[in-house]
Amino acid sequence: MNPKVKNLVTKYNLDLSDLVILTEAASGAYLLNPFIALAAGAQKVICRVKTSHYASAERVIKETLSIAEKEDCLERIIIKEELDLSDLSEVDIITNSGHLRPIHKGMISALKETAVIPLMWETWEFRDQDLNLDACKQKEILVLGTNESVPPCDMRKYSGMIGVKLALEAGLEIAGNKILLIGSTSTLCQPIKEGLEFLGAQTVWFSQNNPQSHFDYEHLKAYIFENIKDFDGVLIAEHYYPELIFGHDGIVSFSTISQLNPDIKIGISCGNLDVDDLKKSGLHYFPKDIQPFGYMTYQSYHVGSLPVMDLFAAGLKVGEVMARARLKGMSLRESALYALNNSPAMDFEGDLSWL
Repeated sequence: MNPKVKNLVTKYNLDLSDLVILTEAASGAYLLNPFIALAAGAQKVICRVKTSHYASAERVIKETLSIAEKEDCLERIIIKEELDLSDLSEVDIITNSGHLRPIHKGMISALKETAVIPLMWETWEFRDQDLNLDACKQKEILVLGTNESVPPCDMRKYSGMIGVKLALEAGLEIAGNKILLIGSTSTLCQPIKEGLEFLGAQTVWFSQNNPQSHFDYEHLKAYIFENIKDFDGVLIAEHYYPELIFGHDGIVSFSTISQLNPDIKIGISCGNLDVDDLKKSGLHYFPKDIQPFGYMTYQSYHVGSLPVMDLFAAGLKVGEVMARARLKGMSLRESALYALNNSPAMDFEGDLSWL
């Protein structure tokens, strides 16, 4: 058994015996995710596979089955390019994974009522286009997020690594650099700030009302006009605030930054940006393929497979506890409370809360 897989099953005390899991088969850092469920004793793991710009479905199937043969679990893994009703009707846990999305009303209607869906991230990151939550509520399919900010699922250490690697790949030396950090979530930005400063950088952090940051966005434009000439780089890691920050219709344009400091380097993890303005500005930026707001441009798999697998295992633990509760006959509210108290589960807020 892969040592990372083995250690994660132990870390989360994961026990999926007698449960059927529906997830994805994918490439790269995601390749071993189904084997976490299998190593935890899942009765069966059904994997949806698609061709993506990362790898063809044929290649993923070949690599996944090769591992399954070595691990002697071929009889417990099924890989399909298309799902049918019989697949959906028997599953206990459906992971909100990329190749399964969108999880639409038709899929949800085919699930048994005790099925559960763990989001493999925190609930504030929820996107309507990925999962029909209204249909889940109507069918009484419990959906909870995964808390990434507290042990055992503390992803903050990986966030710091993401920021450091992004800065290096953007061309910054870090030690001795002055870096402007843009972002509102403590889970992502606080570790990035700490990681950069540990390695000798000076950081100035702007956010939308995060009390841990140095300044709020209302002061960003004036600050850039007065100080950006003294900075070596800008790291953008805004996964919460949806408004345009950099661009002609944003707080300040990249073209303006280029005029004030043409040598500054831009690293993008996530954020709402005017990509055309960035390209026209002539500034050096990394990565080149920038995702729209709500999606990560530079994320955990750029550091390695373990961050991806760690979060997936934590999500499986949330799913395990939810599924056991529902199979025992607990109500939605009782099951949500049980999962919140016995796993790294996270509830939705406001009207979407299960409590």
